[in-house]
Amino acid sequence: MRIAARRRPALRLAAAARGGRMTTTCARLRHRSRQLLQIAAIFAGLGFCIGQASAQAAAADDCTFDQQAQTQRMREAAARMRGGRLDADGNTATWRARNGDTVSVAYGGCADLGTTVSLRYAMARRAPSTSEAIGRLLAAIETYWSPAEAAYVGKAIRAAQDQPMQDQAAHGEAGTVVIVGPLEPGPGFSFGFELRLTPEQASVSWQGG
Repeated sequence: MRIAARRRPALRLAAAARGGRMTTTCARLRHRSRQLLQIAAIFAGLGFCIGQASAQAAAADDCTFDQQAQTQRMREAAARMRGGRLDADGNTATWRARNGDTVSVAYGGCADLGTTVSLRYAMARRAPSTSEAIGRLLAAIETYWSPAEAAYVGKAIRAAQDQPMQDQAAHGEAGTVVIVGPLEPGPGFSFGFELRLTPEQASVSWQGG
């Protein structure tokens, strides 16, 4: 009985230490969750401002980002690779790849600047695995848009994949994978990306550019 009594303080100290570690871990997870929720909220509210070119053109003088420079960059991108077609608004370029896949790049924004690259698979081709889809999507970014941004976004996607599943903010309908994460993982808030994979296509959107 005396031996058991002596052990109680040590047991209490060990339990307190475990409790402290659990509290620290929970605090880190809560902070990480808040980061991802911030990023997800931005993507939900922005829609990256792409597809709103007409409204932006009408109020171009009020925009933070130069609308003419965005249109010029898209013209150059469409002309750089054979077969590029620019839409009427001048903010989305499309190509048909040799394997039959369709690549599209949308770029622009007024108060926020964003880029979306999509890869729609040819109807006759089977849906690729997750790793294959990501690899082909990053290759499309490198070929049709920017090697530097392909490396930048690819690094962020790999970092997000290394996180536990609940820390990736991964979700979606059946057959769909959505991963939202920061572009530059760190303790503070940073710009983010959204990766979406379906049986028909792969796409990734990110802020900046």
